[in-house]
Amino acid sequence: MNAQTQGHLVAELWSTLLQASGNTDDFPPTLETVESDAMGPAYYSGGTIHLHQGLLDSLQNTLSDADAAR
Repeated sequence: MNAQTQGHLVAELWSTLLQASGNTDDFPPTLETVESDAMGPAYYSGGTIHLHQGLLDSLQNTLSDADAAR
């Protein structure tokens, strides 16, 4: 699974959480990869889910390790 696919999976999870919290004003949210981690590894703001590139890299490494262990 590549980083872009992982990013969309994370965005889908965030979308589900936002909908569950009753925040349905700006759906569907957009996904943006960011380099700065000043706001944390992932955050939601103004209809956009911001994912730090490092989070996507970590997901890629974790999933690659899991695939290799199969």
